[in-house]
Amino acid sequence: MFNRPMPRAARVLLAAASLAALALFPLEADSPTLDGAVSRAAAAVAPALRKGHRIAVVPGKTDSPNLADYLTDETSRALLNGGGLVVLERKDLDAVREELRFQLSGDVSDESAQAIGKMLGAEVIVTVYLDPTGSLRMKAVEVETARILAAASSARVPSAEIDAIAGLDRRAVTVRDLRGLIEAIGSDRIIRLEPGTYDLSEGYEIRNRYVSWVDEYDGPCPVIRNVSNLTLEGAGLATLVIRPAYGWVLSFETCTEINLSGITLGHTVPGYCLGGVLRFKNCDQVRVSSCDLYGSGTYGIGLERTSRFAMDGSAIRDCTYGLGMIDRSEEVIFSSVNFSDTGEFDLLEIRSSRGLHWEDCAFTGNRGTRLFTVDAESRDLTLEGCSFDDNETGAFSDAPGAFEITDCTFMNNRFQAPRL
Repeated sequence: MFNRPMPRAARVLLAAASLAALALFPLEADSPTLDGAVSRAAAAVAPALRKGHRIAVVPGKTDSPNLADYLTDETSRALLNGGGLVVLERKDLDAVREELRFQLSGDVSDESAQAIGKMLGAEVIVTVYLDPTGSLRMKAVEVETARILAAASSARVPSAEIDAIAGLDRRAVTVRDLRGLIEAIGSDRIIRLEPGTYDLSEGYEIRNRYVSWVDEYDGPCPVIRNVSNLTLEGAGLATLVIRPAYGWVLSFETCTEINLSGITLGHTVPGYCLGGVLRFKNCDQVRVSSCDLYGSGTYGIGLERTSRFAMDGSAIRDCTYGLGMIDRSEEVIFSSVNFSDTGEFDLLEIRSSRGLHWEDCAFTGNRGTRLFTVDAESRDLTLEGCSFDDNETGAFSDAPGAFEITDCTFMNNRFQAPRL
């Protein structure tokens, strides 16, 4: 089972032209508690705030009012404990939110923070939220100028603790065979797969209203639809396969809060023209962790109209056409992912997408036309701390200027390294 280390400690970044004292505190070696993550973030942000500053704490979007209140209260308490700051009460923020009737979504924009701060009479807005990977994010924005004063992030907080605070009642079930797996799929579920191989090709007669079976050419393949808050855990010893060569091993459509961890997915027979390994369409808040997506499928990963997708500590390898297709998607993060031994055509196709980030990823032994192909509508693409070794693609990208590339290495590639 492929299992790369978690991302390296976050680096302190200084950009004096636009940021003042931007602080990123190191990621913990082990998963922190949520209150510990809040305390560490507040301690990193506080030095950028002046004594007597009037502070308003704004939580990012969450489906749980309990979690939003918890993040607001713990952040306020942590900042007050630092001394010298004036933190506005949550009831003041609630009144403003009702008046504006706005919905906070994820990382609150600096413009929204500025508007909220002016209505509250605050000098600084501190935003706090949990990103799709379960990491806590905190940022301080000066109201008058919309300037970022400081920012901080944490390691992943255990999902069980987040669920408990949010008041989510997720039913956990352990499955040992294909029938148990198919029947268990639904919303608010944690499904733990016992070690073994689960051949999804044999499950099309098992009824579940959330699972449809699509036959692209040579057999039915499962599509999970309209599910939220679903976790599939394999502990590294569970494998999902299908025999049809032209379908996706597993597809999700119109789903939110999907988590896959410790699972191997692949085809038993090589595929061409259609299909792949793992696909998400019209999905939001997806995390794939410590998974091995092995080839035979034409593409390893497919994202279409999907937002807030995170993949970490995983592998995409040995695919017949390319590594992935990303279409009309945003806020996509690949962290410590190994992309290897794949090829024939363009390996990562990016269309009409924004906010794509690769960190500490390795691209090794791939072949084909280009490593990346990017259309004119895509933007905000970053490569940080990645390695590119022994790749036989003819070119790095058809639009190398579309990427912001930092701390990357290039060795023994057929293509010419982009200008850093």
